[in-house]
Amino acid sequence: MLGGTNDMDARYGINDLDQARQFGYHPDPQAQKQYDDAINADIAGRASVDQKVLLDCVGKASQAAPAVETPQLIEQIDGDSWKQAQTQPAVKKAFADWAACMDGKGYHYAKPMDANDDGTWWKTDLASAEEKKAAVADVECRDKYSVERVWFDTEAELQQKAIREHAATLDKLREGMQSAVDRAERAAR
Repeated sequence: MLGGTNDMDARYGINDLDQARQFGYHPDPQAQKQYDDAINADIAGRASVDQKVLLDCVGKASQAAPAVETPQLIEQIDGDSWKQAQTQPAVKKAFADWAACMDGKGYHYAKPMDANDDGTWWKTDLASAEEKKAAVADVECRDKYSVERVWFDTEAELQQKAIREHAATLDKLREGMQSAVDRAERAAR
């Protein structure tokens, strides 16, 4: 399923009031169809290619220009900061304020992602009127207490600290990634 229309949606949940009004927590059906069609076309395209030829081509391309994968340390910093941010006082306060705001609107969740992840909303492919109402309340409460901003800023601080702690290793990883990019540029010429 399409995971939001911007990085903030994907990481912190719904934040667009117009999207909430139209689609609740669900993606825009037209955007979802375009996404699904693109995935299916890719799958169909791969299926119609001789697999031996494809693997040979991929192998040659990998030798000339290796894929640049996100190193595990970077993924770890990314994941850890998201989790750790939720334990920090500023984020806990923003969540508590958000939860009180939602309670006042008739919705009872401890954290913002709990509202999005409520299984009630995911029993159908389209949002119900109640889901849209909950999503609108969610965005209004998020906006009132700057939930994404507080969460983002806290997470960024944690990431900066981790970057400083792992600077030497990250510098080596950057050099390796730059080398792979340079090789890919040379192979593309």
